[in-house]
Amino acid sequence: MTRYPALELEHLTPRQREILPAVVAGQSDTLNRFYRALMHSPELAERLQHLMAYLQSGLRLPEPLRALAVLVAATKHCAEDARFFLEMADIKDAILPSDISRALIDRRKPDNMTADQEIVYDFCTQVRSNGRVDNVTFERAAARFGREVCLEIGILMGSVACMSMLVNVVEM
Repeated sequence: MTRYPALELEHLTPRQREILPAVVAGQSDTLNRFYRALMHSPELAERLQHLMAYLQSGLRLPEPLRALAVLVAATKHCAEDARFFLEMADIKDAILPSDISRALIDRRKPDNMTADQEIVYDFCTQVRSNGRVDNVTFERAAARFGREVCLEIGILMGSVACMSMLVNVVEM
């Protein structure tokens, strides 16, 4: 159940009408419910939609590694939070093996990860647990992916935490 009732089209403000198509375009039913709740704050909805669109398609981190990072971040508070992110098309289609996804949702370190998955997993679990990453882990990730990707992983982790909290406020 949602705490934010659906807004009727005839009751939308001009600003809500202006941004609604862009905010809900191409989203799954679950995401549509979430963004429609955010329409109660159209400026927030628009800005968050732009950030999430960038994070879904503008990062240099390959999709399977991005999905791994998202699932690690999403389970900070509880495994149920990760289910929301599994609805996102780029996470579902990221070719992340189901045994790895399951382990991440259960907050366990997956077996049989590739070297790149290990690097991203170690980086992300440190950020999730400590709010920071140690120098050794950072340098390992920077050597493999570059410093810019390390920034992208950090903002991805923070954005997922933000979305998880908002999902829980909206209470879908």
